[in-house]
Formats: sequence, structure tokens, C-alpha cells
Amino acid sequence: MPAQLNLGALYAEGRAIEKDDARAMEWFQKAAEQGNGLGQVNLGIGYFKGKGVIRDPVAAHMWFTLSDADGADEWRKAVEAKLSRDELEKSRKLVEKWREAHQSPSS
Repeated sequence: MPAQLNLGALYAEGRAIEKDDARAMEWFQKAAEQGNGLGQVNLGIGYFKGKGVIRDPVAAHMWFTLSDADGADEWRKAVEAKLSRDELEKSRKLVEKWREAHQSPSS
């Protein structure tokens, strides 16, 4: 996971390789799907800003809600203030679905 997060950061910042927001989001997605909190925040920021992915505030809110990384709660609150009730409910369902799909067998 740290390697995926680091690759995402390299692409996002254009350090040592050409800047590529779409590739950065691909690597953040891989880290996020494995439960990496920083990957989830970075992916959420991408969705919120539309950097490297199509802008999707509902997806951004979902990833911020899932993350336990520093700053995730502030981002979640900022996005939440812009979402309708229907969008918040959609995000809640996506969070629930993600957690069910990524539950460990012993849970």
C-alpha cells in the first residue's frame, strides 16, 4: 500500500516523472481499495476537485467517510455541506456497500 500511495504522489506532484493526475488517481484508487486512509483522502480530493477523474462529490464524500487519516473529517464536512439529502444518502449506501465488500472473513 505505501508503494501505491507513493506512486500516486509522484504522479500527482510530477516528481521524478511527468505529472499525470489520471495515473495518480489510479494509484490512489489501488491504495484506497486496500483501506489505506491517505489513499482514500487523496482519491476523495481528486473526486471533489475533478483532478484526474470526473468530478463526483458523492464519491468524494464516500472516500472521506471511509478514511481514518488526518484531515479526512474536515474534507468530509466541507463536501457534506454541499450535498443534498439524496446525495448524502447515496454516499451512506456506498460506504455501507464498500464496508460489506471489504469485511475481513473473521469480522
